[in-house]
Amino acid sequence: MKKITNGILTLALIFSSCNLYKKYESDNTLEKMSQTVFTIQDTTQSLENYEYHKIFKDEILLKMIDDALANNSTIAKAKETLNQAQYQYDTKKLNYLPTFSFDTQGQIRKWENENATKTYSIGPSFNWQLELSADKTIAKRIAKANLEAEQLYEQEVKTEIITMTAQVYYSLLLLDCQLDINSQTLENWNKNIQTQISLKKAGQTTETAILQARANALSLQNSIKDIELSILENEYQLALLLNLDYNNFKQKYPNRGKIESQEFPEELKTGLPMEILSNRPDVMIAGKNLEMAYYNTKLSTSQLYPALTLSGLLHYTNNNGPISNPGGILMQLLANLSQPIFKHKSLKTNLKISQSNQEIAKTDFKNVVLNAGREVNLALASFQNACQQIDLDNERIEILETTLQKTESLMKYTTHTTYLEVLTAQQSLLSAQLALAQDTYAKILSVINVYQAVGGK
Repeated sequence: MKKITNGILTLALIFSSCNLYKKYESDNTLEKMSQTVFTIQDTTQSLENYEYHKIFKDEILLKMIDDALANNSTIAKAKETLNQAQYQYDTKKLNYLPTFSFDTQGQIRKWENENATKTYSIGPSFNWQLELSADKTIAKRIAKANLEAEQLYEQEVKTEIITMTAQVYYSLLLLDCQLDINSQTLENWNKNIQTQISLKKAGQTTETAILQARANALSLQNSIKDIELSILENEYQLALLLNLDYNNFKQKYPNRGKIESQEFPEELKTGLPMEILSNRPDVMIAGKNLEMAYYNTKLSTSQLYPALTLSGLLHYTNNNGPISNPGGILMQLLANLSQPIFKHKSLKTNLKISQSNQEIAKTDFKNVVLNAGREVNLALASFQNACQQIDLDNERIEILETTLQKTESLMKYTTHTTYLEVLTAQQSLLSAQLALAQDTYAKILSVINVYQAVGGK
């Protein structure tokens, strides 16, 4: 009867521990939520279309991105963290093997009226913890999930560096455009001041109008100085991203593109594939965190099971009885089965904490997916909105250019208009031109945001 009872208990232990070996299986949370977070869907496109060299066409920018990926210090740190995770995973894979050591020991003992006794022992020993509770398997799976998460983090860092490089580069193109617009406008306004001086001599305008024109020109000069400072600041920031000092940066990149000549994929106007969320590093990292939380719960459960440890030694020794010489072979094999008893409360508490952390990881994963969908939708909406605004800006500029030409003609050759109307037309045209540059930048920024939102590579 006792043998039957022990057999039943052994079988119960084996079958209950088998569940600990079950691998993590992701649910269809991403698929379900993807159908609700996307307002624009197009399943005909390949995820390969969202690599940075297919999104951005500016050759200077592409060269800067390559330099940033090769030299940026943040990426170097991410690589070292990845190496550490690889080392940990490699170590966990070896946990199934016993540990071996080579031991040597010598001792001299002497009592008052006895001769000194010399003993020695030399030889190998081993220690092997057998896996009854899947703890080693679980630990290896946790290390593997952590390694994969670090690989994804490295990709996330690369995406962030690419995004930041593009943002700063296109900010410079916007500033260059604003500088050109303001400089050309200042040149035209100075010419207009000379015209005003001639008209004053003819009695067709006043000194007040000339002073106002000069004040406006000085204000525009101040704006140009601000833009030039912003250009310098952005150049320093871009040099830092490329891990270059400023002088080397200017030598390597003396020129830049033009904001108005930038081209982007037309596919952004039609939508994105629904499964694009699974390409985002943060979504995949959240999934790996959920996987690690699952295995941590399994690991906490495994601590409730007994542990079986085998140990042994095979030594050459002369300490094997009253005869101290010659030496002989000593072989020893021990088995130890330990079951936690007094730690049971703390182990169960750890299990409850692990289960709670698993629920938190599930919630975090859902939030990451929802946020990912929001970012993609907003980036697409911003791109389409900017495209429409650019069309309106171009139409507005065309009208204002005509208005300014006619107003200046009326000012020169008739008395049916005043300098105030000319000034209003000038400022309106300048405002429209700057708005076009800003909306063009907004379109480019939305492209960058789409690239980042879909986890571009």
